Amino acid sequence: MTDPPGPIPPTANVAGDRATVGVQAQNLHGDVTIYQVPPGATPRKKYEIGVNHLQGRMPDTARRLITDAIENGFLDNEDEHLSSEIGFHWALAILSGRTLRQLSDEEFDHLQVALGTANPHSADRWTEGLQLIGLLLGVGQKNDFDLVDEKFEKLDDEPHDKILTHLELVLESQNQDRMWERSVRRAHEERLSSDRTERVGLFFEPVPAPARMMPVEPLGTTFPEYLGTVASTLVALLPVWHLGGTAVQAGGSRTGLALFLTVLAGVCCARKGAELRFGKQRIRQKDLEFDTTRNLTGHATETGFARGVERLADKYFARYVPRGLDRDLWLKLTTGVRCRTRDNIAETYRETAIRHDQIAWLMRARASAAERQWETRTFQQYRQQLSPTGSAVLWFFLTSAGAVIGGLHVVTEAIRSRPMDSTWMTLLLLGAGLFAVRGWAQIDLERRRFAADTQEARHLLSADTEAYLRWKEKLKRRPDDREMADWLDCDRKILMYEATEHYKMLPGETIAHAFIEAPGEHYKRNRVPDGPWRYSRYHIILFLLTEDGVRQVDADLDFKKGILDIRQRMSYRFDAVSSVKATQKNRIPQKFVLTLVNGTPVDVPVRGQFPPEQDLRNVPDPPAEEDAASGVSSDAAGLRRTLHIFEGVAAEGKEWVENERKRGTTRVAALTERLAP
Repeated sequence: MTDPPGPIPPTANVAGDRATVGVQAQNLHGDVTIYQVPPGATPRKKYEIGVNHLQGRMPDTARRLITDAIENGFLDNEDEHLSSEIGFHWALAILSGRTLRQLSDEEFDHLQVALGTANPHSADRWTEGLQLIGLLLGVGQKNDFDLVDEKFEKLDDEPHDKILTHLELVLESQNQDRMWERSVRRAHEERLSSDRTERVGLFFEPVPAPARMMPVEPLGTTFPEYLGTVASTLVALLPVWHLGGTAVQAGGSRTGLALFLTVLAGVCCARKGAELRFGKQRIRQKDLEFDTTRNLTGHATETGFARGVERLADKYFARYVPRGLDRDLWLKLTTGVRCRTRDNIAETYRETAIRHDQIAWLMRARASAAERQWETRTFQQYRQQLSPTGSAVLWFFLTSAGAVIGGLHVVTEAIRSRPMDSTWMTLLLLGAGLFAVRGWAQIDLERRRFAADTQEARHLLSADTEAYLRWKEKLKRRPDDREMADWLDCDRKILMYEATEHYKMLPGETIAHAFIEAPGEHYKRNRVPDGPWRYSRYHIILFLLTEDGVRQVDADLDFKKGILDIRQRMSYRFDAVSSVKATQKNRIPQKFVLTLVNGTPVDVPVRGQFPPEQDLRNVPDPPAEEDAASGVSSDAAGLRRTLHIFEGVAAEGKEWVENERKRGTTRVAALTERLAP
């Protein structure tokens, strides 16, 4: 889509549907719910929530809430200034998406009351806005276009923008043409404003689950194993005491020094040996984690959550590929890493009420860290950290040799002095000592393993926490509800501008228009409590009703990028419309079906033909809440009003055009008469 070259010509004198889907950008992680009506809500609260619905392009719901607040005395109990503000928003809710001729008698009476709240002697912005609505409707000073322009230019920004948003295409006379020109220019200026392409995607991101420390396998040493090792150690101390004492008595101080050095060398040898053995075992364990032949469909895929985590691992490791490395090769090299990451994350979060989408940030962080480690040559840094140095190996062999030589000297002296007793004690030492050494070695290895796992888990937790805080900070840029609604409104106006330009239509040639918006293919969706579903991709159908018949334009919208792709155009006469209906479930419209005389159906599933690519709510809705969401979504998608227009077309045929004009003229005259001083 490109901006129109040159000045934008005045366009359609259009009346019709004004249902714009504004994507709700309320932070799902916050406690502000702008669409929820609390039990026992006061009239003021209902009015405020109704205004929120109006800004979210849900005029049917807005009209119901504001009318309910006013019928419960809200308007009567407020001061003059606030009365004008209430009347202004009430009038917008009544007229948004419709013309006077589409109002019921009751709504027409309500509009009269709303416009009547304008105090001609007041100069506040809401009163001026109400007076301008009256002029735009053709009430009072008709066809005074210069006066309308003058008042429009002087109007405060907030009522100015709201009138432009809700009423620019539903008015009579040349006033509408000038407003439409303003609206299209504003749409082209603002459709990509405020970093839309960078921020819209954040709306569809779920509430991130906080970083959690991955579980560490507890110490595996059992009490019987520990007790047996202690007992064998105590048994081994008896021959040591006997042999040492006997050897010292026989050999004197020289043998005593040898005994001391033997014990010291044995302790150093044991400590260094345990360190070397742990390093070797740890490397073997880590090598298994980096094994490229590991099976990715292991036990972790037994649950739906783990399957989702596995898909995230595949997705993000395929996205974060080191520079200069083939993607397929990278995925092969990280087979084991992905298995380990998948299993660790699934194990850490599987017992919580967390959706896998909520830890997508964590998988991105892990995949990005793996990419960084490869590029900085630290991908398998554990080998350098755990491999023994030459000095460590030399020290181990020296202390081992010293312990063996010294031990042989002590045992030899003891046996020479007391052959029989020392021989038995030597055998007892060998048996009990071997059992004790093996036991303490296993206990030491397990302690080292637990300490290393805990340190690794804490290191990962620290890195994950930093990534989580960075992501939370980025999510603060989520667009709010007004921005999302305004961007989509701009897209709709640009689509209508493109359609009228294609058909070379002049303003007076368009009698009414209607939109239907449904989710497109491969969409993501999200919503706030009590709000409508909002989608990352839309399928939009625009109906332009002219004296000659209906012009239909089908388009796909990539909402993240703001790109419209017109897929199909159709034209047919009014008498070609055979029937129109909306299929329902639990009284909630599900699908719009317009059938032509030749049997061609216009079939629009309002709730989507395809399952969502991503359902980013915190928890699934119960059926009753899902139906309520469908109700407000139908309001936002324009289904009800589109159905109303085509029901009239199907019933009256070509006469509908003339009848619409007569109804409009009668309504304007009646409104002028009622508001006359």
